[in-house]
Amino acid sequence: MPDPMNVFEHQRFRLRTPAGERVEKSFRELLTEPDAPYALDYAQAFYDVAALNLMSFLAQWLFEPADAAELAGRIAAPMTDAEFEARVAPWRARFALTGDGPRFMQAPAPFDEKKVEGLEVAVFISARGDRQFLHRADADWAVSPEQAGLFLFARNTFYEGTGGRGYQKGTNGDTPVRVLVTDPGPDGTLWLRRTIWLNVLSRAQQREYAGAYADPMHLRPGDYDGLFWADPPQDDVPVGGITLRAGLGWMTAYHWLWYEEAEGICPLTGERVEGLVARKASKKSTGIAYGTKGDLDSGTRADRLFRHPNVPTEKLYDRKTGDVTGERPFLVQRIEGLTEAIGAAFFGGLSDRGAARYTLAPAVAQLYAEPLQDLGLSTHLYVFGFHMLSNQKNVHGGIEQSDFVYRPVASDTPETLLVLDKAAELTHDAARFASEAARALGQAVQRTAGAGVRAEETDDGQIRLKKLESTPSVDEPFGRDTLAAFWRAVQGHLIDYAGRIADVAGHGPDALVAEETTLKAGWEDTIIREVWQQYQPIFEHYSTLPRTMPYAHAARRLLGGALKKLRSTKTQET
Repeated sequence: MPDPMNVFEHQRFRLRTPAGERVEKSFRELLTEPDAPYALDYAQAFYDVAALNLMSFLAQWLFEPADAAELAGRIAAPMTDAEFEARVAPWRARFALTGDGPRFMQAPAPFDEKKVEGLEVAVFISARGDRQFLHRADADWAVSPEQAGLFLFARNTFYEGTGGRGYQKGTNGDTPVRVLVTDPGPDGTLWLRRTIWLNVLSRAQQREYAGAYADPMHLRPGDYDGLFWADPPQDDVPVGGITLRAGLGWMTAYHWLWYEEAEGICPLTGERVEGLVARKASKKSTGIAYGTKGDLDSGTRADRLFRHPNVPTEKLYDRKTGDVTGERPFLVQRIEGLTEAIGAAFFGGLSDRGAARYTLAPAVAQLYAEPLQDLGLSTHLYVFGFHMLSNQKNVHGGIEQSDFVYRPVASDTPETLLVLDKAAELTHDAARFASEAARALGQAVQRTAGAGVRAEETDDGQIRLKKLESTPSVDEPFGRDTLAAFWRAVQGHLIDYAGRIADVAGHGPDALVAEETTLKAGWEDTIIREVWQQYQPIFEHYSTLPRTMPYAHAARRLLGGALKKLRSTKTQET
């Protein structure tokens, strides 16, 4: 009987070379072969993100570095086959993809063979009648063992807010925006081996987040540091009672894939596969949640308090006292998209103890460690998130993504904290100004079209717009296409603005304070120009129509007044 296939050597990651050639590599090959640039090349972008997170999880579990110096050594050069084998050998059986023992991201043993369902039902429909998360149903799905690990890891790492019957609370609920650190290569590729390690957290970095993770070197009674599919916890795991590596491999339900000789369409690659494939699976509840009843009774959102290495957060404040009451991750906003998350990707606290409004994703904060800076890498940040369509956040309507150059600002630790605090404040204020400008733009589009207003001519000959009781709510914005285009442009402007802040911050916190007014004025000028650029085609159309001509001219005048009031700096209007 041959040994079962395993995720280290048999999961095949689909890649593309700079020349466009498609290749497949195993985790072992990627960590031990000489460095080469590859782009992840799955049919949907979220599988590319899941693949990188899977590889970083495997590295985190097997080779978790003690500190930044050890991590820098891993990044600097590939490991030897012997070094890889020495660490993998004890774990190979527990990371199996086939066989009747524990299977990676499946279950400790087979179950419910007589209650099988198609993959599109067993894995991706949370409750009967629900629309689907991540995928649209296809009864012809089939998954080979070589892609099964990624298939199920993606299902668990991108876990919707409401899983439905049979799904327990996970560590990644609501699919928050992720910020991945990358080492870019030529022609849209990555230096993939180094990129894998850049998203692994050292134990020293983990200790920067008080109570976020259990320490695998000093486990307390009740702490969990296991592989869920092989050694599941006996009871619900309290917030902070799980190690980082165990949290990354958390499962919200058991699935068992039933392999047979067949064919079908692979949901990961979009291609037809044949041979040994799984077309059906069994599913059952784990009965175990992340977050105990005590956590839930206290109002704690356990799924939001597991600090994923790639998730930045925003502090929450008491409106009366100004005290920090908690943190929350960023979700892709319906109209604004990734805008505020991009600001938090650039600037924030290096731990959860700082005064900054934002807390950087731990993998980004780790870049400030001196051993990593000494490597001299030209890192990028890749920001990724889902648009969620339902109130339960369990149906996605596409993705948002952005990629940009990132260089840590300052080098002296006390100075770094001051710079990042001030820079986070500037980017937060920038996002808020853009939001207020967007509201004014939405109102102007609404008024220009004559929606919810009536034009009245006053004694001085000016046209006044009187609001009607039936005016559409700005929270359900009129002119969605205009606002969506505005926010797409704002995201690009914010990346440029963050770069200007970083340039000034390189001269220290005093320089940032001295240039604050100039920076804000430049930002406000940029956003107001963008508002007029988006509004002008609307005005030109409606101002030529007899019925809406008076509305358009009055709305343009009101928009100009509203934008002038929004300014925090005195500038000459252009």
